Amino acid sequence: MAEELSRLEAESIAEAAIVADLALEMKAQQEVAAAFNELLQLGREKHQEAKSTIETLKVELEQVKLEKEEEKFAFLREQAALNSERDFLLSLKREMEEKSLALSGAKLEIVFEKEEVDKLRAEAEEEKEKISKIRSDLEIERNALTLAR
Repeated sequence: MAEELSRLEAESIAEAAIVADLALEMKAQQEVAAAFNELLQLGREKHQEAKSTIETLKVELEQVKLEKEEEKFAFLREQAALNSERDFLLSLKREMEEKSLALSGAKLEIVFEKEEVDKLRAEAEEEKEKISKIRSDLEIERNALTLAR
């Protein structure tokens, strides 16, 4: 009986050691599970932060794209306005060149006409002088005829 008691006591101590070992193992598994869950939660939080950051960056990128589009359209409008103004100025330049050519032609024509007028004026002056000389000669002859009569 003492032997039986001793054996039962030894079994009890062995079972207590197994239970203690199982309790330690269970505690270790719980700690591992808790650490895993903590890491998992941290990973989820970081994943959520990353998603949030990505969404924020997407919104910012879209805003930048819109701003760049607006700048592009403003540039194109300005370029079109400048092209239109340049075309208008070129047309004015052509018009001025045509008028300048027309004025140059008119000026040449006026110079030729002035030369013609000066030539005609000189001829008229010569004719006037001839007529004046003839009148003078006629007056002298008339006076001479009157005296002769």
